[in-house]
Amino acid sequence: METKSVITSSLIILAVGILLLFLQSTALSIVILVIGLLLIAAAGIGFYFDYSGAKQAGQSVSVFSMISLIVSLAAGLWMVFAPASAASLLVYVIAIGLILGGVLHIANMMTGFGPIRLPGYFYIVPLLLVICGIVVLIIGAERTKDCIVLICGISLIVYAVSTLLEVASYKRLLKQ
Repeated sequence: METKSVITSSLIILAVGILLLFLQSTALSIVILVIGLLLIAAAGIGFYFDYSGAKQAGQSVSVFSMISLIVSLAAGLWMVFAPASAASLLVYVIAIGLILGGVLHIANMMTGFGPIRLPGYFYIVPLLLVICGIVVLIIGAERTKDCIVLICGISLIVYAVSTLLEVASYKRLLKQ
């Protein structure tokens, strides 16, 4: 287990969780705007490189490339100019991220510590992340849109602290 990278990523996750709690009222709008702008920029850069590459090669731009760039541009414009409707989609993306993050963390704990087995209570937090993501998916975006940033911020903080405790326990068990 690479403890330095785990500690670094846990500290970054902790900082993001705390930032989400402080920016709770505007965080969802900011995230949607940033993602929209990134999609627009990626589409613009993609158009430029596809056309300049095709022009140098004396070929035309592929239809699939053109379709993906147009979809990227449209999604970016949608997120910038209609962020309220994009918020529902982002809620589902966050819920799926909570589920996948919890499952991945459980899998990493089962395999990443080698012969050392952590106590069962370390599996509670990732399992709660999975349950939290499933509950958000079941309840729906409209009901959870107002509190998803709070849910995500708290989840990230608990996840980071739990991971730091796992690393400390791993180091202690390794010395024994």
